Amino acid sequence: MNVIGGEQAILEIIQQHLQEASPDEKRIYKHKKSILLRYIRTLFFLPVFDMERPIDLDSYEGATLGIITSPSGNQVKYKTSDRFLRELTSLKIGNEMSRSLLHCYYNTFYGDTEMPVYIDGHFKAVWTLKNIPKGKHGMMDRIMPGHEQIFLNSEDGHPLLHRTCPGDRHLTKELLPMVEEFENTIGREVANMVIVDAECCSLDQFKEFDKINKVRKMNIYLLTMMDSNQYRFEDLKVRDDNKLRQIEDGDFVPYKYDKKGRIKSWVTLVEFDYLSNANRRRKNKTTYMVRSVLVKKKNDTLSVIVTNQPYDDITSGKELADQYYNKWPCQEAKFKEMKKYCNLNVNHGFKKKTVFNRMADRRLKRTERSLAYDKRRLENLMEKYAYVKKQMEKRNDRFKIDLKRLEGQKEHINERLKSHKGDENKQRKRWEKKVREAGQLEGLHQEKIRVLEEKERTLSKRKKLILKSIEQNKTEVTRWMTELEDTPFYEIDTEMDHIMANFKILLENSLLYTKDTFFEGKVGMGTIIKQFINHYGDLQILEGGNRFRFRLNKFDGKGLTKKMRYACKIFNEMKIRTADGILLEMVVKR
Repeated sequence: MNVIGGEQAILEIIQQHLQEASPDEKRIYKHKKSILLRYIRTLFFLPVFDMERPIDLDSYEGATLGIITSPSGNQVKYKTSDRFLRELTSLKIGNEMSRSLLHCYYNTFYGDTEMPVYIDGHFKAVWTLKNIPKGKHGMMDRIMPGHEQIFLNSEDGHPLLHRTCPGDRHLTKELLPMVEEFENTIGREVANMVIVDAECCSLDQFKEFDKINKVRKMNIYLLTMMDSNQYRFEDLKVRDDNKLRQIEDGDFVPYKYDKKGRIKSWVTLVEFDYLSNANRRRKNKTTYMVRSVLVKKKNDTLSVIVTNQPYDDITSGKELADQYYNKWPCQEAKFKEMKKYCNLNVNHGFKKKTVFNRMADRRLKRTERSLAYDKRRLENLMEKYAYVKKQMEKRNDRFKIDLKRLEGQKEHINERLKSHKGDENKQRKRWEKKVREAGQLEGLHQEKIRVLEEKERTLSKRKKLILKSIEQNKTEVTRWMTELEDTPFYEIDTEMDHIMANFKILLENSLLYTKDTFFEGKVGMGTIIKQFINHYGDLQILEGGNRFRFRLNKFDGKGLTKKMRYACKIFNEMKIRTADGILLEMVVKR
């Protein structure tokens, strides 16, 4: 934490706000630097000591936390820590903490590097009976109240920036604002690719990136995955000598192998008109060409990764596929790590305020649109129904006219036969022909009437269904109008949760720094937590409290002892000091 500069950054932000704000009766204005650091370290170390919230300090009976948070060894309790956190929340420093710590992370891990960034949301359930925004909890596969925490991670998996939003916030609303805040904090254009999941795959998002590239010095592109209903296989084309053609088996190259060296999947780079499905039935077709990576597995399942990056800037389909699939170790795995080791799923602060019931309003508008659509359907159906009725009337009138004409002709022939006019045989043949025509006319008429009656019955069934849907929608409209007017809607103040999330991200990045620097990435996070961080030892406070020497007991395994001695050597060579100037040392007992 101190090598990264997180402790100093948080302290400076707090002190700056305390100087700018008007002092009141809150105790935080009277705290000395040493007291502020004691609280900062306590909040930081809570997950390390298996505590979720400040209230767990009351059940903590050890002395270690007090010793490592203050040279005097005094441990803060729940009430004072909780009051400090509430007073910290009132200062509204969450966003400034995020930006200040972002500087620390970027300078520590990357320096001056341009990079792709990964953005994704983590839904955190809030267990409350109050009517607050709801969202989709993926693990539980249900809609429930909660927060949406949106993280921006680096290409090496370090969480750099986050936002705590209401549970109904969609990722697309925060995508570009987060990139903008990230680069504004760094002070220059850094991100060259934004990798997100299929939630953000839309024409509007691609066009937004095209739009901002017109005013940027360094282009930034979107890399995401398409759902199966967003493309047709025949629309994916391979570029061959500046011409597009259908995909062939020979276009695929091996991508992934199993442990025995057998091919697990193949990959090829293709181009795709994103509007091909939308414009399939339109006369004036428009095109929007994107580049796609088609990944085919052994069972012939296809995954289509898509980007608006120009074809000439893409080295290979493998590179784009690697960049997208790197999302799992760089972001999804970090969510799991932070949930396990940093209490990411724990909520802090439940202060609520009444806001406009946007969820009921959204459902009301959706139902009103559905009701209006049903009414238009009913109007169109009634027009068809009236047309069928009119056709039946016309058919009946026409049949009567034609039948009357044939009966008149038959009567005329009978009169000629009675008067012995003309050839009798010809007259009888003509009479028989008219009888046949009358029978055919009636059969044809009955068939056409049957078809029209079948249409009438079909339309009647559809009418009943539409009327039922209209009644249901009217009931829903009444329901949501009532809820909009009578049901209070609350939004949780996320400032405290945002502040605590900064401490959790700082802990995660500190653990990643520990893993990569002191153990050279050869030890898993679980081993670091279980074997090295949660290990017994003594603390020597030397030079009047200006030097802390941590003396760790020997480890059961020789390999662990050797690794820890090497880590201690690197640690001591770095001459690490805390924000209040205490020199830290670490050794393993002989």
